[in-house]
Amino acid sequence: EEVAFDAVLGPDASQDKVFDAVAAGPVREALDRLSSAAFVAFGPTGGGKTFVVTGGAKRFADRGLIPRSISALFEALSARADRGDFKVA
Repeated sequence: EEVAFDAVLGPDASQDKVFDAVAAGPVREALDRLSSAAFVAFGPTGGGKTFVVTGGAKRFADRGLIPRSISALFEALSARADRGDFKVA
């Protein structure tokens, strides 16, 4: 069976690079289209799925997809002229 990938990132890819490759576009599109976005991590036990999704607790640069997505969403909302039309709950 053939499997297609949008991107393949090496083991040394930074959390920032992972976010840019995987989540930045869908987060922007979710706000523009008023739709939802979901990220699913697959891999073996110990492969780093939790770290990629939630991030590390010791360094700000190690934030994962979820905290980066929340930050990007609020940054995008605050830059919009119609930001008063949105309710975040």
